[in-house]
Amino acid sequence: MRLIGVNLLILVVVLSACGDGGATQSQENIEIAKRLFSEVWSSGNVDLLDELVADDYVKHWASFTPTIGRDALKESITAWRASVPDHNEEVLAIGASGDMVFVRWLETGTLLNDFDGLQATGESFEVAAMGWIRFEDGKIVEEWTIVDNWGAQAQLGVVYPKEWLSAGWD
Repeated sequence: MRLIGVNLLILVVVLSACGDGGATQSQENIEIAKRLFSEVWSSGNVDLLDELVADDYVKHWASFTPTIGRDALKESITAWRASVPDHNEEVLAIGASGDMVFVRWLETGTLLNDFDGLQATGESFEVAAMGWIRFEDGKIVEEWTIVDNWGAQAQLGVVYPKEWLSAGWD
């Protein structure tokens, strides 16, 4: 009887350790994703991308051409925040499974300066967005992002340049 109790205790400890490892990694990935939204996109700390994002990172946009590479992401965020200095991304819901984090957020801002052919309007926007973020070795390697671009265009009173657009996921 004592042997069964010891074996049962060992089994419980092993299963708990296995389950906790996955949960711990998922929680770490969630925290990294939250930092991407709050400290990078919302606050403009693009240097933090060196810590959070892999060199060969790829961001797939639902409507735009992909952003390829960490340096390209830094340039993109820097240029966007120069045009929309009050840009903010508020995480509304977040969860994880395996190496993926799923996020729903609200983007707000005011287009105060021209951006890559888009004329500044001084108008503000508030749009919904969602995405999937894939991790490897504790860094973001890939993202798929859907933003309500039609809503943003309507609120800003602009039409995105045709060269920005793609047929969707590549």
